[in-house]
Amino acid sequence: MKRLLGVAVMAATIAGGDALADAQRKRPTLLTRKLPKVAPGAGLWAHVFWRGGTTTATSLRVTVKAPKDYVVQYPDARSHTSLSGGPTLDVGELDFTSFKVTPPVTAGKQNARLELTLEWVADGKKKKRKHRVRLPVRPNRGDAAEMVCDVVGPLAPGGGGWVHIDFEGHERVTGFKVVVTDPGACGIVYPGGRTYTGLAKDSTLDVGEMDYCAFRIETYGMTEGWHDLALEMRYLEDGATAETVVPLALSCLVSTDTRAIAPSLTTTAQQVTSTDRSLTLRLAAGATHGYKPFQMLGSLAGSDTPTTVGGMNVPLTTDAFFLKTLRRQSVRPVADGVGTLDESGRATATFALRQRDFPTLTGTVYHFAYVVYGDAGVEFVSNAVPVVVGR
Repeated sequence: MKRLLGVAVMAATIAGGDALADAQRKRPTLLTRKLPKVAPGAGLWAHVFWRGGTTTATSLRVTVKAPKDYVVQYPDARSHTSLSGGPTLDVGELDFTSFKVTPPVTAGKQNARLELTLEWVADGKKKKRKHRVRLPVRPNRGDAAEMVCDVVGPLAPGGGGWVHIDFEGHERVTGFKVVVTDPGACGIVYPGGRTYTGLAKDSTLDVGEMDYCAFRIETYGMTEGWHDLALEMRYLEDGATAETVVPLALSCLVSTDTRAIAPSLTTTAQQVTSTDRSLTLRLAAGATHGYKPFQMLGSLAGSDTPTTVGGMNVPLTTDAFFLKTLRRQSVRPVADGVGTLDESGRATATFALRQRDFPTLTGTVYHFAYVVYGDAGVEFVSNAVPVVVGR
């Protein structure tokens, strides 16, 4: 009798998990978890991207709750923000909501958390869900080193895997190491049984150099979804005797969905403006693709309908711009969009607009991804990232 009861409980648990997964697929998905850096007292027009679920969402609106003394403003002085294309998010559609956030001038270096309340109507019923987005507040001096991407995964539940976190040097630092200070529900294993992880090449990070740290995340007993880890980046600046400690945060996706790939293409910002007219596209395909040729592809039509290239699906919708990037070695406004990855499978490209481009391109959203070629054709495809042209 006990055995039958246990089987029944297990079946009910699995059914409940399936129902939860179905509900998550129906609702809109938040794609932006971290905003560009902003200095204390400076205003930032943030663009937060959403992807539609399996059910159309109407009357969609977002309100933002920020820490004390932060100022939040919405377009047209409204009490909320909505999608750029109207308040409806169709099935699988990609769109963004905009708002302006200004930290107080007294704000120090911190990762401010913004709470986004998403409200919409689906199947005739009102829905509501809260999300958190991280806003890095950094004084203009900036850190001597920067973590390039703060998202890893997916890692399978009941197991785990090794993750690689990229760092870029802004000043020359030595003795570089990373420690996970709060792993949450995760278990952490460092290389060689150490109590920290270091850079792959050596403990020095020079100006403009890219390197990575690795450690293993154990996911036994963890539920599917996003999990936050707190880290510390530690290093010595030139001439300093005291160690600089910089708090960081990392989001880990635990999922059995192999389609949810970890970002292998990231950008230094989400938008270009008439003031900041360029940004860097960072490619990180992994050491198994070191020294192999890559090609950056783009689309102005979005990323909802993948295009097959060399037998693999590239998450970009075919349009004239896509075909132009596919056929040519170099296409403006991207420089160095075709080249060879370094030994660790990394490269950079630059997106840059001219001042005279902004009157006609303001509001345009470019979408980029890249492919890596091997002996048999395309052997790696990155995720897609949007770049917004602002005022």
